[in-house]
Amino acid sequence: MRLEARGWLDGRPLVWTAVCFVAGSSAAAYWSPGGMLAAGLGLGLLLAAIALAGQARPGLAAACLAAYALAAGERLWADARSQTALSALYAAAEAQLEPPELRVEAAGIVVSPVELDGDLVQLRVEAHSLRAGDAQQAEPLRETLLVRVKLLHEQELAAAKAWRRGDSVRLRGTLELPAPPANRGGFDYRRYLRSQGITWLLQVQGAGALQAAPGKNHSAAALLGRMDAARAQLGSALTRMYPADQAGYMQALVLGNQDETDPELYRRFARLGLTHIMAVSGMHVAVMLGLLGFSLRQLRLTKERILLLLMFAVPPYVLLTGASPSILRAGLMALLGLAAARAGKLKDGLHLLAASAVLLLLWNPRLIESVSFQLSYIVTAGLILGVPAVNRLFSRPRSRLRFVQDAVVVTFVAQAISFPVTIYYFNQIHLLSLPANLLLVPFISFLIMPAGAAVMLLEPVWPSAAQLLANWSAEANVWTFRLIEWMGEWSDGSTIWATPSLWWIVSYYAVLFGLLHSLGRWRSCKQAAAEETRFSENEDTQPLLPLKDSSTYSPSAAPAMSVLTRIRNGVYSLPGPLTRSVLAASALLLLLLHASQSGWYDRAAYVQLLNVGQGDSILIRTPSGQTILIDGGGTMQFKREAWRQRRDPYEIGRKMLVPLLMKRGVSEIDLLVVTHLDQDHIGGLEAVLDGIPVKRLLWNGSLKEAGDTPLLLQNALNKGIPLYGTEAGMSWQPDVSTRLDVLWPTKHNDMQPIQEQNEQSVVLLLTLFNRSFLLAGDLGSVSESAVIETVKSLALPAQNTPIDVLKVGHHGSKNSTSAAWLAYWKPTVSVLSAGIDNLYGHPSDDVLMRLKQFGSRAVRTDLNGEVEFRVTRQNMDMRLLRGN
Repeated sequence: MRLEARGWLDGRPLVWTAVCFVAGSSAAAYWSPGGMLAAGLGLGLLLAAIALAGQARPGLAAACLAAYALAAGERLWADARSQTALSALYAAAEAQLEPPELRVEAAGIVVSPVELDGDLVQLRVEAHSLRAGDAQQAEPLRETLLVRVKLLHEQELAAAKAWRRGDSVRLRGTLELPAPPANRGGFDYRRYLRSQGITWLLQVQGAGALQAAPGKNHSAAALLGRMDAARAQLGSALTRMYPADQAGYMQALVLGNQDETDPELYRRFARLGLTHIMAVSGMHVAVMLGLLGFSLRQLRLTKERILLLLMFAVPPYVLLTGASPSILRAGLMALLGLAAARAGKLKDGLHLLAASAVLLLLWNPRLIESVSFQLSYIVTAGLILGVPAVNRLFSRPRSRLRFVQDAVVVTFVAQAISFPVTIYYFNQIHLLSLPANLLLVPFISFLIMPAGAAVMLLEPVWPSAAQLLANWSAEANVWTFRLIEWMGEWSDGSTIWATPSLWWIVSYYAVLFGLLHSLGRWRSCKQAAAEETRFSENEDTQPLLPLKDSSTYSPSAAPAMSVLTRIRNGVYSLPGPLTRSVLAASALLLLLLHASQSGWYDRAAYVQLLNVGQGDSILIRTPSGQTILIDGGGTMQFKREAWRQRRDPYEIGRKMLVPLLMKRGVSEIDLLVVTHLDQDHIGGLEAVLDGIPVKRLLWNGSLKEAGDTPLLLQNALNKGIPLYGTEAGMSWQPDVSTRLDVLWPTKHNDMQPIQEQNEQSVVLLLTLFNRSFLLAGDLGSVSESAVIETVKSLALPAQNTPIDVLKVGHHGSKNSTSAAWLAYWKPTVSVLSAGIDNLYGHPSDDVLMRLKQFGSRAVRTDLNGEVEFRVTRQNMDMRLLRGN
């Protein structure tokens, strides 16, 4: 019988077809139609070349290309189906910088869990009718709306708590478009919701504007609503058994419900890369099936019946734990694996993974944009491929130590595989993440999580045993939290990485797996060489196979030839795999260096006036790569009634500014400037000090309250950051192309209390190459003439008037930017930093008129988003995030 040689694609046809399917779905989701088509043509040419080279059957190559086209077409079809039915209104709203708001009445079905946080309720409604504006009757439609209900009175809490998924609702509110990204590379909330099939927000004031009634009992939403109620009921048992500061953590651990998790605890887990423990995934499914299988075996059931019962147990568990992408992947893989095992056809896990990916994307193609989905599949595939490859590099220890080696290898491979995706989305890796995962993941997964599940199930029937087990696990949680806090306090271990490009991610994975392959080949050759030495020392030893002339050797012609014989024939040699391993390791090191020093090749300077709402924040990168941050925005804090307080209120530094700086690769701040101590300038800087190393801090030298050092300055002192009070005439020159001059205030304030801080704002003149930027903080017209007189008396290198860019003082208040100020500086461009629809009416029409009169182009962060200036020795370019 003649055996046909098989190419390297033919060994796993399902896997490669699934890879092309995922590629097609990804291309349609992230690229334009032109880019998707170009990628498809490139894939077709690559597959044709592989088939012609004999490495794949033509039929498989065609199937892979068809899978790409099918997935791309399915995603485009899904996007077309989910286009908003209010297309005319959407087109009009999207075309305006300030989208209009529209009063509507809608009716539909609640299709998501109802999330209650303080005075805010959030839910999703599948609307089947909507009446807009002054229309006389409602129009039928099919539109999924994200509904936010702002409760007006504490008495409305009871009504909100009664709302359930599956309820039929009628509601009145304001229809809005989700906010676009405020800054380049910032979170795109509009795209995020579009990836989930949601185009509109519906803002509702008061619970009275939403009328709810029970929906159809047998609808899918009603069934899921009952699962929500069951999950809440089970979670209440954990709330009763565990201390208040642990109940939310245990609910996340056992049921995947993170709504009650302490935000600060979650951030500590996130700092060490441990949040995946709180997301129900493959480990939870494995533990659940293991415990259930053990119990069923005690009942003396047959293997076939146990496998069948386990299959029936998976879907309810997936629904009960929230059906997140990670649990969907794990549950579907478990079902496929159990079915294959029962049929006696269980194959390797990579086929199960590929099949589950295709099935889930066929069911919902938008899952490809879920970070959880991406991480779950990438890490699982990496473990399936990487763990055996790494294990082959080492000798297997004694049985008692195998668990330790396996744990180390699994943790290391998971970290290496998830690294590109982690820095792409989160931009931070802690050096203690590997040991933290190695120590805590097995402990929590195999002890604390099963203990919590047992407590949850025992509490209704055997409360005393449940409490005993809860007390033990609660004490273990205390020590876990202490260890996590202690490890996270090592601030120097937190590394920041700029968001990498797609080519870098692809190169990383290619080089990593090339390195593992080369090391595996080198290990095999080394072992075979050792065997050859032993054979040569024993005269009685004969070759297993006859030697052949290496010049006529063909691997496909002699597939049974041993590695040892191939070494003898000169087909394999130790230097080859070793050289390839060294080259792959060097390439991997270069990729990591490139990612860690983002922009090392860019010698341009950047001034980025960030959109932080009603506040100021300016990020400056000098030609030598040093970073200056001026102010950090801030959210005004108002005293709220206890029932209105949110679990994790929005804080601009932690939620927006620090993630944005990390995305841009700001790993340290060489100079932090605090122009004055008003909340809208310093509120976000607390998070900056906690998240990014700061070398020095410059501020106006004052206090706001007598004898009360601001928390920001106190934290800076605690961290050992040098503080410098300003005085006109001070300057800092980080490199030959950059100079920063202090123009105001005229003298050091000597820590004097100054309640009204605006007129004591630090005013800076920044020179980059031959371009000048005047940064005026919140300075008003009261002090502008004094600043001009001070500038005239300073020995500056040049009288930098007219200037290129003016950061308009006090957000364009009518009491700033006087005619005399503009006449002296003559700015070419003036940037106004203000919040959209702010309560202060900034910027003033008077200021805008004066800027127009003096021929200065006005750009605004509230309308244009972030404003960026790129400065080189030859020219300066301005880029606006949106608008003209």
